[in-house]
Amino acid sequence: MTSELRPRARKKELIVRTLASGETVVYDLETHEAHCLNQTSAMVWRRCDGTTTLAEMASEITMELDEPFTEELVHVALAELDEAGLLENMPLELKRTAAMTRRQAMSRIGKGALIAALIPLITTILAPTPAAAGSCLPSGASCTSGYQCCSGFCNSGTCE
Repeated sequence: MTSELRPRARKKELIVRTLASGETVVYDLETHEAHCLNQTSAMVWRRCDGTTTLAEMASEITMELDEPFTEELVHVALAELDEAGLLENMPLELKRTAAMTRRQAMSRIGKGALIAALIPLITTILAPTPAAAGSCLPSGASCTSGYQCCSGFCNSGTCE
């Protein structure tokens, strides 16, 4: 039974920052991806300690939010966390049951704005390597935007 499974969050090679909004930003040093976990995804991820069951997670989050947070929502969060590479060895049984999409969850849970705010969501971006982030085009190089030029000015397709 999936309720008794105890997922574990990946902790190695990550930089984690919790924001005042309740969101958590996780930078993966291996993949150079930055993941922004909304409040509910972050709440689930923090509880992935290898000892807390899905049922316990749902109950604890329900109490913390003072809003119903079901095991189905925990499954949605776990699927997103696994896809982002933020879980260690997610059990196959849990992968199968967590494969539900957000749209399916919305249709099963309800369509109210409050419920929609509870849907776990992770946004991922690929961060440039330091070398790529620090490089710019010299004067005279072809450009399409001032952001590409060291000077900050792109004039008619040429860096000034």
